[in-house]
Amino acid sequence: HECDFPGYLSGVPILTSQAIQGEIDSLSIDEQVRETLGTSDSLYFLDEDALVRLSPDVILTQDLCNVCSIDLSTVERAVSRMPKSPKIVSLNPYSLQDVLDDVMRVGEAIDMREAASRVHQRLSDRLEYLSMVGREFKSRENKPNIAFIEWMEPIYVGGHWTPELISRAGGIHPLNQ
Repeated sequence: HECDFPGYLSGVPILTSQAIQGEIDSLSIDEQVRETLGTSDSLYFLDEDALVRLSPDVILTQDLCNVCSIDLSTVERAVSRMPKSPKIVSLNPYSLQDVLDDVMRVGEAIDMREAASRVHQRLSDRLEYLSMVGREFKSRENKPNIAFIEWMEPIYVGGHWTPELISRAGGIHPLNQ
């Protein structure tokens, strides 16, 4: 519902939409999010009829954050209506290693283990290079002080694997300590 990259995916059906609509400030969105979550409603809608028509073999989703995208229970409810149940792969990375592991989980789910292994290796190599470059910054007296903010009002500090990424790059993320 929000992704527009890469451009060649613009013709792919969009199956989710946001419950909160309009151009409003981040504080108002936060208030609506809290109100909606307090009612146990989802912040997102899933076009279940379109999902049934598409009849996928695999559904990739997440259960890390009900604010970030469609919740797992909504996906599972939609799948229960399908004549042939697809495999649901829920990705919930908390660390960079989890992100790499999820590459392999997706490769396994779509029967592309070798391709996933190559992507995993390339990403691992890039992270190792980042760590190598980051060691130069870590050795400095004045390390880069980074604030990664996911939401402006109220302020939400970036979490999950973001502090690890900042650290590998040689920075300090004191808001997560």
